[in-house]
Amino acid sequence: MIQEIKSKWHSPKFGIIVTENKEVIRISDLQVLKREYSFNRIVYRAKGETKKIGEKSLSKSLIKKELIVQEYCPF
Repeated sequence: MIQEIKSKWHSPKFGIIVTENKEVIRISDLQVLKREYSFNRIVYRAKGETKKIGEKSLSKSLIKKELIVQEYCPF
C-alpha cells in the first residue's frame, strides 16, 4: 500500500508542506508538526524537539505549488 499526501503549499527553505486541511508536515520523515503558542505567537514544533518555526517566517517562504508525497508502506 502506498501512503499519499497531497499538499497545496510548499516551503523549500524549511522542507515543509502544508496540506489542504492546514496540517504542517515535514517532508524528510513525514512527521506532523504540532501548533503551539510561544510568547503570544504561533509556532510549529516537532514532537520531542526544541527547534521552532514561526508562522510568520513560514508564511513568507511558502510557494503555492501542488505537491504529492508518496511513501511505500507494506502494511
